[in-house]
Amino acid sequence: RAVALHEQGNFSGAVDAYTASLELNPTDTWALNGRGFALAELGRLDEALADHDEALRLDPDSADAYHGRGYIYDVQEEYEKAAAEYTASLRRNPSSPEAVHNRGMARYHLGDMDRALRDLDKAVLLDPSSVDSYHGRGGVWQSKGEYEKALADYNQALLLDPDNAVVYNDLGHLWNELEEYDKAITELNHALAIDPQLDVAYQNRGGSFYA
Repeated sequence: RAVALHEQGNFSGAVDAYTASLELNPTDTWALNGRGFALAELGRLDEALADHDEALRLDPDSADAYHGRGYIYDVQEEYEKAAAEYTASLRRNPSSPEAVHNRGMARYHLGDMDRALRDLDKAVLLDPSSVDSYHGRGGVWQSKGEYEKALADYNQALLLDPDNAVVYNDLGHLWNELEEYDKAITELNHALAIDPQLDVAYQNRGGSFYA
């Protein structure tokens, strides 16, 4: 039940369900980590970290616990710590596409584009259906000035998720960088049609209009 609630985005319900499970078995590391992930989604980061720490005390080889701590540090924009936690998780579960992707994005935020690219290449191989990994790799290519490769990855992300406003926004930003302002406006209009609350798309579109 907890997993179903979590997957539905009902994080408060998931926390309650994991807590009920832990009342029956306080040493259940699966429930501790699950509750930690749900608490993090609710912004209750200190409680989330405490759950993952307790899971690691009970099972020092818990890949999920390291992954959960990495996610918390990501949210806090402590990207070096996040990357270290994801690395610890991957030592225990090398085939986790989520951990590889998340470490790649942490490295992207640290400006370590070559290692970010290696991680995101691997994430795409591990999970070719991952919109986030194609999107993230597109961002790395864009930062490296490899615009054709960035365009290919953004387009692949949109093939997988045609209603992803954030990818349309980043595609518009790419066209702005290339001074292709009409193309930028087209993509940014798509983004805003999908998500009228996406403030950054208005900013990017304003840049296109006034370029």
